[in-house]
Amino acid sequence: MLISTEEPWTSEQIENAYFADFQGTSKDIESTEGGLLWAELEALHCCLFVFTSCVNDLLDIISDFAHETTKNNFWARINEIKQDEYSNKVRKNIFCSAAAAMALVDHARRFFDKYPVCLYKEKIIESFGGSGIHDFVQGLRNYIVHVKIAEANWQINYDFVNGKREVKFLIKTDSLLEYKMWNSKAKSYINENYPHIDVYKIYLSYLEKVEKFHQWHKSKVISQYSECISRYFKYKKCLNKLKNKISWNLIFQQIQNVDDPYVYLSQYLSSIQLEEILSYEYKSKEQIDRVIEIIDINKACDDSLREKAHLLIMKSNKA
Repeated sequence: MLISTEEPWTSEQIENAYFADFQGTSKDIESTEGGLLWAELEALHCCLFVFTSCVNDLLDIISDFAHETTKNNFWARINEIKQDEYSNKVRKNIFCSAAAAMALVDHARRFFDKYPVCLYKEKIIESFGGSGIHDFVQGLRNYIVHVKIAEANWQINYDFVNGKREVKFLIKTDSLLEYKMWNSKAKSYINENYPHIDVYKIYLSYLEKVEKFHQWHKSKVISQYSECISRYFKYKKCLNKLKNKISWNLIFQQIQNVDDPYVYLSQYLSSIQLEEILSYEYKSKEQIDRVIEIIDINKACDDSLREKAHLLIMKSNKA
């Protein structure tokens, strides 16, 4: 087992371990310091993806409603159910976005406890400032869970002079302040936005701040923990190269009795790559080498395998 030997591991050690226990070797590599860190970072960014998806869904619903209101018959009595559906969709996505924001904050905090980076807390202050928007969005989840779904309504403003219209989805601040558990920053933010909170404006601003912060954070993690991350991906590259080498041999075994191995090209190449391949002389050494270069991303096809490929293609060419 790899895990029983001291790091760093050589490609020879990984190869020997793989043929002795291929499943155990993969697990050993994933359980290294870099493997565990990267898995945690991927989990954090999965949570970020959920949050951004929820917020974008919320923003899309509000934008869709604004577009629907331009249609002549939208406000007709027969469409009242459709109007209510939009309102309910927005409320649902406010809840989902607030819950996802809270989950992301918890995940980020746990990740920082395990893998701290320099200037993390300072960057939070720089990213979200003292406006209270960060505290408000977090607190909104608790408000929804413990009090009620936020009371919100549409507001449509017309600027007849400039010929513009603006559609907003607003939460009443008086309703929010019925909840007594807001922290001081969130409460100040609510009061500063009296009498209504503009849902679209707040979540768009918060989304931009969150994405920018996590871009910085991921870059900082990669930089600060580069040694163990680099070692982990070096192990993975070695393992993938070994797996691909085995795959090359399997491919050659499968096509050695095929009249024309080129029939499989479309399974491995995109249309653009195929066009490039066809620019070479048909079944020439240069063409075969270029096919291998495109497919062999882990550089597993060594000289002996390359020679085997040349012989197989040439054999089919003569046939």
